[in-house]
Amino acid sequence: MVMGRILCPRFRYLGITASLLLGSVLVSVGVSAQAAEPLPVVRVAALKYGTANWELELIRSQGLDAARGFRLEVIHRVSPNASLVALQGGAADFTVADWLWVARQATAGRNFRYYPYSSAVGELLVPAESAVQTLEDLRGATVGVAGGSEDKSWLLFQRYGLGQQMVLATDTTPKYAAPPLLSGLASTGQLDAVLTYWHYAARLKAEGFRSILSLKSVLTSLGVEGDVPMLGWVFSAAYGKNNPELVDSFLQASYAAKEMLRDDKAWAIVRPIMQADDDRVFEELRAGYRAGIPDSFDATHVRAIRHVAELVSPGVGEGSASLGDVDREVLSAVLWRGSASGAGF
Repeated sequence: MVMGRILCPRFRYLGITASLLLGSVLVSVGVSAQAAEPLPVVRVAALKYGTANWELELIRSQGLDAARGFRLEVIHRVSPNASLVALQGGAADFTVADWLWVARQATAGRNFRYYPYSSAVGELLVPAESAVQTLEDLRGATVGVAGGSEDKSWLLFQRYGLGQQMVLATDTTPKYAAPPLLSGLASTGQLDAVLTYWHYAARLKAEGFRSILSLKSVLTSLGVEGDVPMLGWVFSAAYGKNNPELVDSFLQASYAAKEMLRDDKAWAIVRPIMQADDDRVFEELRAGYRAGIPDSFDATHVRAIRHVAELVSPGVGEGSASLGDVDREVLSAVLWRGSASGAGF
């Protein structure tokens, strides 16, 4: 399967050029031209202090939505699951989700579409003073796991552990909890290690925690080539079919915001909503976010996604759902390629 160029070159995402990202003239022209009639509303479910909200704040405050012919409405939710419920129930048009979730929905006949949001991934951390250096050193340890027993990182770490002659679910004592709770437990010495999402890992590293293994390293060891955009903007297939140009416009705005965040000046706008008063925390979050910005999405990345799906198979997790039998055409179908007229597809 060969996919069209979507995010390349670096300064052109869905037809966005670097000059357009400057925005002020374009925004004023777009607003004036469309002032005669209300703009269509795009509703996005997001965590109030989640990383997606950084982009959404830029889209709203800098008029990137109006410039592309829509009005952004952010619906704050308290958890990723609540955001997914909003999407599934029709209360939101978009949210950020794991592509494995989208693939699982597809196998159950529930059709959603996916477009890369970030390739930032989680890490396994230990306190600075810990004697633990490698995964093998965690035998008998208590390990906090964000996202539960079916979380992608945990499933893939378990697959990696098999190659190290470890069955992580039994050779360690996993404690499943929400990331904020795990961070608190780790900071107070109640966990030997914690496998958590990248932005929580960034905060812990600012406290002095150190990484012993990242999901990126795990994927490389398992033979997955290239960066895998594990998180994406997700929306229903019906919404994409009925509003293809609006979908493209929202994704353009998202990538315009990402491009702005390559520049340090834009971070002054979003820092107030980052809960990062400490400069070390702020710098870790900024670096982690930038490292996860997808620069391209092509057949190589699709092959990598397929490879990950094959790795998450029966026997890896605790009753994990099989993705090893996901048909290539089904997997391909969930990936959004844009409207027929969408620039850059």
